[in-house]
Amino acid sequence: MISRVGPSGDARYPGWVVARSLMGAALSASLLGALVGCVPSGITLNRPALRASVPRTIAAPRIAPKHGLFGGLAFPVDLESGEVADPAAAIRDLVTQALAQSFGLKVLEFEDLTPDLVLEIQTTGFTVGYATSYGPAADPATLVLTYDGSLKLKDARTNEVLAEGTCTSHPASGLDGKELVPGAEALRAEIRETIEYCSAEYRHRSLGLY
Repeated sequence: MISRVGPSGDARYPGWVVARSLMGAALSASLLGALVGCVPSGITLNRPALRASVPRTIAAPRIAPKHGLFGGLAFPVDLESGEVADPAAAIRDLVTQALAQSFGLKVLEFEDLTPDLVLEIQTTGFTVGYATSYGPAADPATLVLTYDGSLKLKDARTNEVLAEGTCTSHPASGLDGKELVPGAEALRAEIRETIEYCSAEYRHRSLGLY
């Protein structure tokens, strides 16, 4: 498991509203592992072995988030017109390009041809919380976003799983150290940070790409 900061629960945020939660069994297991100090097993890519197998193509299918789609978020007024995109889409693009560059792969659309490698990146947990009662300075929205995702790289020629891992991005506290900015801007910034963090961690920890 890859974790940006320590896990946090809604009970630590009095006056916060959870706008959307896509929590599942995988997230619960991640939180439990973080609390008791256990790290879930994963598979780190064996780069020399992959090079020796001479893959030529890679595809990354779009996978819907677990336990529902994004949308219908109960945001405060300045966020009502905002649209929340699945961070996994941007993470997937960044990681796919890194693999393609490192191994000289051609990126295919998954529906077109059968690729040598298949990269699966999925959102498994996504929660947005915003402050509602810390006073005027925190109104209408200071946001905290928690995110969980998974990565699996498979060799479609042999059906072997070459790499597997998770990314957990849970800010340890809410308002601490957070600059008060308009809600929509704060949400975009949180999503950008999540995309940058998880794409880097997948590349470095799961795939050994630097």
